Order: sequence, then structure tokens, then C-alpha cells
Amino acid sequence: MRCRRGPDNPIMLQKSLLIVYMLLFALYPARAVYASNEVFVGTWKGEGTIIVTWCAQKQMPFELNIDEHGTVSGTIGDATIQYGTMELNNILYRWLGNREYIIDAELSGYLIEKENIKRDSIRIFLDFEKPFLSGGFHSSGSTFGGKEEMVLSGSSVKLVKVTE
Repeated sequence: MRCRRGPDNPIMLQKSLLIVYMLLFALYPARAVYASNEVFVGTWKGEGTIIVTWCAQKQMPFELNIDEHGTVSGTIGDATIQYGTMELNNILYRWLGNREYIIDAELSGYLIEKENIKRDSIRIFLDFEKPFLSGGFHSSGSTFGGKEEMVLSGSSVKLVKVTE
């Protein structure tokens, strides 16, 4: 008796589905697995270097307040953070050398009021390198379009926890 191969074989179908589910699980970003570690809870201040040529300002100030649930508030530049969350980055991306944590936040107001630069949201990529959070950022925006529309990007973000 020969073993059937192909899509009509239920065992092969189950194995294929299992592999697909495992890949989807690995690629799906972890939600709210942020930092159950209390070391992140508190206020972090610092700045990052703006790396786009069309922006006259060269440094972006950060003040992030992180609570025990991974909710982030505070300010970035002149903008106020709304609905910010800190999460563990996808395991596959971390294996590929990307940052360990991601902060996603909506923004209210101008990122840089003096230059009329306003964006709807920002993503900050961070690693915890005791005692600092370090990484980079990208705002919402398009690939082209200059100061009015383009993504505002930065690197060399270095944040230190404020102790009171």
C-alpha cells in the first residue's frame, strides 16, 4: 500500500497548517508584553539626533512617562504623546538584529513648532543598555515630499531615567 502525497492527504495538510501557524506566531508582534520589568516604570528624559537634511533643528528632545502597564505619555519635541504603548519587538526582528522594544504613539501638536513640522504618530525603537534606553525613531509621513510630508527620522536616541 502506497502513502498518498499531496493536498488530499490529511496528515500532510495538518503538518502544513501547523507550519503556517508557527510562522504566523513568530512573525506576529508581541502585544503588551512590554516590560513587566519595573525598571522601565518612571520618567525617561533625553534626546536623539535628527537625521533628515530638510530639518534645521538637529536634536529632538524626549520626555517619556512609562507606567506599569506599558502605557507611555509625555512629549517628543513640541508634540504631546497620546495613546503611547511600549511593547517587546517581534522575536524574528530581534533575531535579525533590530531593537528589543518599540514605542508606538500618536502625537498631538507640532513635533517642531518653529519649523511647522507636524506628524500624526511616531515609532521609537529602543534597547535597554543599563542605565540607558537607546535607539532611534521614525515619525509617520511619506517617503517623498520634503518637510511638509516626509518621515522625520532620527538616531542616537539616549534616554536616562529620572530619579526623584
